[in-house]
Amino acid sequence: MVFFAALVAAILAEAMYRLSPTYAAALVVGPIVVGLIAWRPILGIYAALLSIPLESLGTSIASSNITPAKGLLVVTALAIFPRLALSSDRRLHVTHVWFLVLLGVATTGLVFAPDTHAVLVITANAFAYLLISIYVSRMDKPDIERLVVVLVISGGIVGAITIASSGTAVSAAASDAARAELGFDSPNVLAFYLLLTLGPALAFIADGTDVRRRVLGAVASPAILAGLVLTQSRTAILGAFLIVFVLLSSSRFRRVVVALSVVLLLVVAFNFGAILRSPELGAVQQRLASIDSLAGVQQDPRVLIWKTTPSIIAAHPLLGVGEGNFPVISPSYGLYAFDLTPIDHAHDIFLTVAAELGLIGLAVFLAFLYVFIRTIWRALRRSPRDEILLLGVAAAFTGELLSCLGDYPPRTPAVLATLLIMVGIVVAYERYSLDPRRGSGLRGEPPATAERASSVTRRSAS
Repeated sequence: MVFFAALVAAILAEAMYRLSPTYAAALVVGPIVVGLIAWRPILGIYAALLSIPLESLGTSIASSNITPAKGLLVVTALAIFPRLALSSDRRLHVTHVWFLVLLGVATTGLVFAPDTHAVLVITANAFAYLLISIYVSRMDKPDIERLVVVLVISGGIVGAITIASSGTAVSAAASDAARAELGFDSPNVLAFYLLLTLGPALAFIADGTDVRRRVLGAVASPAILAGLVLTQSRTAILGAFLIVFVLLSSSRFRRVVVALSVVLLLVVAFNFGAILRSPELGAVQQRLASIDSLAGVQQDPRVLIWKTTPSIIAAHPLLGVGEGNFPVISPSYGLYAFDLTPIDHAHDIFLTVAAELGLIGLAVFLAFLYVFIRTIWRALRRSPRDEILLLGVAAAFTGELLSCLGDYPPRTPAVLATLLIMVGIVVAYERYSLDPRRGSGLRGEPPATAERASSVTRRSAS
């Protein structure tokens, strides 16, 4: 034991000397984290969501950028795969089946795409996130509710860090340079992640079953909204309005909105001058005003991209140019950003899917979208008790879909992984409505415990 301890100490000392203390710490913490995730994969999902605020700490391995969240998600998927393969229940929900078919269409790009590495990396990541989504869809309700809590905590932390790291010297003229980014690929990507967490956070405020969740929602929602405003993402801000509109269909949320409106009016009344002179507010107003301005629309580079992308689709109608290969093809069509880098997607989810996966891929994606929307509707119709939490997740998808009409959020691994985790949550709620025992948590208990609970239920019934 003494020899083994000395050997480990020598290895760590050498790693700290030649690399850095961070790598040495990773050598100690890494095996522990992997062991915990192998024991309980849900811990890996929690850790991945909570590490999304650390996107700026990514490191390059080969030609790929590995962030803490992406690494944890891959390790979690590796831990989940044997569980799903050896499970007696190998049936997949139709939503997951259509997404798997979509991945099958995407892998055809390995044959003809100019950049096959992009095809391989994107489809491999998406398959890993699909495994996590399937695992989430089979969890019991207590685990699902804890997962939603972790998602809201992650959004609140991201929002709070965004507020703390944003400077106060923001002017409307320099709004593009002052937009919050927080280590994400762009301010829009940060906004899209915040948008996904906003729906559940607002739903928590109206959740009357747990006071702690209401407090969490009341704390996290303002931070998420403020961070969203600091990104100055027009489509995401409009998506936030749509989220609130969807949540207003719940009577619980309408009662909460009335109370919050009174508080908000009092805050605005006592701080009207400071709010009116706020540079952040002026910058957001200027960006939103460009939406209904003819000059602003004409100067938006998205218009040229939208006009040109149909030509790319017409030249590659069946299977497209290959997953992730839009930036390889776009320069030949004259599509460049302001810094003369190639445009990396069509700034519209339907146009991007059609360009990269062809009309066949677009048809499969529309089928996936239709089946998923139908799943949300059935889960909402059959689960009145869980309506507000499920409605919060559905509202987040609605707001994100609006953003997808002007951008392509699924291109970012953190956003795609969160989207698929939330797909798993929706599928789980639909299964609870079909099998109430899943919602009781009995499926996740040891057999003896479940048997005792069943006997108690039978005695109560008799």
